[in-house]
Amino acid sequence: MGWQKRGKGHNYRTGHAAALSLATDKVLDYVTKNKACRSCEATKMAGRQPKQHDCRKNHSGSSKATEASAAVELFTNVTKSNVKFSTYARDDNSTTELHLKQKVPYGVEKW
Repeated sequence: MGWQKRGKGHNYRTGHAAALSLATDKVLDYVTKNKACRSCEATKMAGRQPKQHDCRKNHSGSSKATEASAAVELFTNVTKSNVKFSTYARDDNSTTELHLKQKVPYGVEKW
């Protein structure tokens, strides 16, 4: 998981996460999390309604919650292809671990 940060603290507006294969070192899947959409914001500031567009805003919680949200999305999306990720590497963010245990429909092991 990574994010684009500006300033101090957890104030980033976009983040990205990827699942990598240990066997092939290739990206298996990725997710982006965005707290804002430039098109929506620009038209809102102009006092208009945004036109129909491919809005990228897909996260409304705190910036800190993007990591857990992205991990859960990655681990649940693969079940559509009858695949399960067995292991994940993490930092000391216990929130992500808790969300994976609660929201992923299969067991995941921490590395």
